[in-house]
Amino acid sequence: MNNRLGFQLAIVLLLVATLFRASRLPTNPPGINPAEAVDTQIVEFARFGQIAVIYDLGTEGREGMYHLAVSALTAFVGDHPFGYRLLSLYASLLTLACLYAFTRRLFGVPLALFSTAWLAFLLWHMVVARLISRDTLLPLLSIATLLSLSRTVPIYKHARIFSNSIPFGVLGLLLGISFYIHPAQIFMLFGIVSFMLYMLLTRQPMSRRTLGYFSFTLVIATVIAIPYITSSVRRVDINMVARINNKLAEVQNEGWVSTIGDNLLGFIWRGDADLAHNLPNQPLMDPLSAILLMIGIGYAVRKYHQPRYMVMLIMGAWQLPILLGIPNSPNFLGNLAFLPLMAIFVGLGMKQFYKVTPTPYLPRFWWAVSLVLAVVILWGTTSMSRWLDDERLSSYYHARELELAQHLDATDSNVNTVMCVNQLAENPYWLDNLNTSVTRITLMMDSPSPRIRYADCQQAMIFTDGGNRQQVILSNPNRSAIHPAFQAWLAQGEALRDDVIIMDIPTRIEDQVGRLITTAPSGYAPESPGGVEAVQLPTSFGSNLTFLGYIKEPQETYAPGETVTLTTFWRVDSDILSKDLTLFAHMLFDAETVISNQDIFSVSAVPLENRDIIMQLFFLPIPKGLPNGRYQTSIGAYINGSGERIPVLRDGVEWGTRIFLHEVVVDSAKES
Repeated sequence: MNNRLGFQLAIVLLLVATLFRASRLPTNPPGINPAEAVDTQIVEFARFGQIAVIYDLGTEGREGMYHLAVSALTAFVGDHPFGYRLLSLYASLLTLACLYAFTRRLFGVPLALFSTAWLAFLLWHMVVARLISRDTLLPLLSIATLLSLSRTVPIYKHARIFSNSIPFGVLGLLLGISFYIHPAQIFMLFGIVSFMLYMLLTRQPMSRRTLGYFSFTLVIATVIAIPYITSSVRRVDINMVARINNKLAEVQNEGWVSTIGDNLLGFIWRGDADLAHNLPNQPLMDPLSAILLMIGIGYAVRKYHQPRYMVMLIMGAWQLPILLGIPNSPNFLGNLAFLPLMAIFVGLGMKQFYKVTPTPYLPRFWWAVSLVLAVVILWGTTSMSRWLDDERLSSYYHARELELAQHLDATDSNVNTVMCVNQLAENPYWLDNLNTSVTRITLMMDSPSPRIRYADCQQAMIFTDGGNRQQVILSNPNRSAIHPAFQAWLAQGEALRDDVIIMDIPTRIEDQVGRLITTAPSGYAPESPGGVEAVQLPTSFGSNLTFLGYIKEPQETYAPGETVTLTTFWRVDSDILSKDLTLFAHMLFDAETVISNQDIFSVSAVPLENRDIIMQLFFLPIPKGLPNGRYQTSIGAYINGSGERIPVLRDGVEWGTRIFLHEVVVDSAKES
């Protein structure tokens, strides 16, 4: 088969591979899985200018070049799951292209086509094209490095070896950049150096110029890696060596024999159980391919004296620590860098059948090749279809959160949005806990709006623009996670679905505020200029905040150990509110002695806008053993960090720093 025909068939093969990889990519997988959330978060760090050579994730480090590339790509296509996955798709297709180019140079067109087709329809490689992970670049780095190496040293017959430094510079660039992508690539560098030593020790034909240029390659790789080396020295706890040691410790705890055995059996018997990597427990390859793989490796070992076989054996040997020694076995992540070599070995296995086939039977041999390819394609495509249609995939990839993210993308510019969360972070635009639904929703939005209000609906609710039209998004569809006081308000809205509620209740808000003014007593603190006197509600605080009033609980007498609930209402009077604003509620023994308190602001302050109303609950536990009597309650606000209290204003004049509410009667006899 000539090169031109092979090139045309390779193009057709790549187009078909693209079709299978890109099909349903925007919607399948239907969201982001927990492991992808980590890499996606780092992408967002990079987007907001938090650039680092090694990102500190608390328990481990992670190189950041992959995330910078994804951040740049999503700037054009949007930061939603489809945009995050595009780099993995491109890397998968480039891997196939480089595999064909490398294999054609070493072993000819037929074997190159067979190996490329085999990898193109391998389930694991098709799944890799849909993952959000820096690991997806490992196959491309592996085969691109080998392709560059093949352009620098004579590892195959009739090779055109460049006499200038360009291919050596490209090889050095690849080796240097790989440090910033994944620590596994250090083994690729060891493999390159080992192969060059093999070439020298076996006296393979290499000129002094080639050796000099190879030194140039190592210099380029070292210069590029200097920032990484510097960062590694500064952060010995999360650098490459520390993480490799941690993985080795994990394997040792699991047992080396069982780990290696399980990873080997993952090829042909019981594969990765992780739904993100595989149809759970399905082996990596079909039985026919497994046989060809073993034959191909055996043949390469027989031909060890030829550089084109030895380069694969050496590179494969340096992949063994990752291939067989990765924890949580069988774990397909460990074989990613080995996948291109695996495809070539499978092709070599098929080539051996060609060699032993008598000439009259060659047509039957090509029928056999077609049969093998048919088995591979059928195995891969049907497995891919089953994986995409697996009902567990929706739950594992949080499809509900993706639907909410898409709903927000479509509606957030038209209607105010309040998102109910179970755990509120300091930064309203980036929530630190990757396990929360709101974090996943934020990650999956095309462009998260800074106008989304966040409220911990166990203690607060927001009514935007004085109660005018808004939508409330329940990040947790379980209504029991929402305080009953807020559930009553939500019941007045229209549910578009279980977790999206439309509310348009300005009249009811006005009626509620009117009742607050007339039914709940409140007074200025004794230290105010006018002393103790009634407060005319609503009353302004500084920092663009107004206290509208509170709901006086019908219960007046409490036993020690019970909890007093204060239901307060506040209004924002400007689009600018301090992000460090904190409200407080006190239960007082006397005017100055606090016996129970809660300091909290259960909404994110920054996205709040003028006329937003906050309903904030305070829970004040009554201490055991507290003497019977009447105790005052008070509320106020301060700036967290400085501790500076925000003054109460009366006609624009500071009038103390707190407002006293109703008294609470404590009676121990109520306990019985």
